[in-house]
Amino acid sequence: MSLDVNGNASIDPSELIAYVSDNCGVVDTSYTGKTSFTCSDIGLNQVIVRVSDASGNSTVETAWVNVISQDTVRPEVVVVRDTTVYLDQNGQAGIEPYGLITSVSDNCGVVDTVVNGRTHYDCSDVGKTLQIVFDVRDKSGNLAEDTAFVMVKDTISPVLYCVVDTTIISKGPYNVQDSSLDARSTDNCSVASLINDLNSTGTLYGETLAQGENLIVWTATDQSGNLSQCTSRIIVQFSTVIMPVNDMKVLIYPNPTHGIVNIVNAQGLRLEIVDVNGHVIKLIKNVNTDRLELDMSHLPVGLYIMKFYDGRSVTIAKLIVE
Repeated sequence: MSLDVNGNASIDPSELIAYVSDNCGVVDTSYTGKTSFTCSDIGLNQVIVRVSDASGNSTVETAWVNVISQDTVRPEVVVVRDTTVYLDQNGQAGIEPYGLITSVSDNCGVVDTVVNGRTHYDCSDVGKTLQIVFDVRDKSGNLAEDTAFVMVKDTISPVLYCVVDTTIISKGPYNVQDSSLDARSTDNCSVASLINDLNSTGTLYGETLAQGENLIVWTATDQSGNLSQCTSRIIVQFSTVIMPVNDMKVLIYPNPTHGIVNIVNAQGLRLEIVDVNGHVIKLIKNVNTDRLELDMSHLPVGLYIMKFYDGRSVTIAKLIVE
């Protein structure tokens, strides 16, 4: 017998008896087994028939009901039509495809769902719309299909590292000799461009930096158009190199100065600063740091003498306060 379009069928058990007779007549017929069937009963189903006469004699026979399906109704499957996934810090993204299925149903039940299409993505997929096709099959072999579309995006900006605050001691405007002052950038996919606003290139090599503060803005852009910016602060200060003191060179900068003066490499020396009249303005008996910062802004504009003692000799340098 065949199931109907709803996957149901039933039989009158008396139809299972082709012929019955008894010399004194049959008084009772009973049936053991299913007489109503669904999709789960496709195939042979056993029904036991017992026939009894007035004397209590009985005969048992077995009938077989072959349930077949003439189901031509396709399953119904609904998926999320448009989905966007975002790459992570490693440039990877993935999706659980079965999570895209909103609903699936069939009159006789679904037996198989096949996913066709990629579910893991990387930087090469950015900007693409990729398909995932779902094939759903029921017990009768009827097939339904639906398609989801996955857009891959990268919204993570590049990581940008700038030389934030550095001071260069120079006898004049500083000519950049290498790439040590350049910004560096990384990205979860790739950096498409890295430029600065000084020369619109990715390096300061060969550029001349003026005395004072140089603020240079760097911009990194990745393949998806995400960008990051940072600013390098490079200070160029003019310096005076004093004659060697105990095989050391003491640097004084800036010189001339408008207030703050830095003294480098004078550790362990005695420092005395006097004006042109010989009056001691500042005395440090033992410089205990390799970089000493002095504020001269309270002094009148003019020429001052710096004396460095190493215990055996004196080294003198001129300092101009403007």
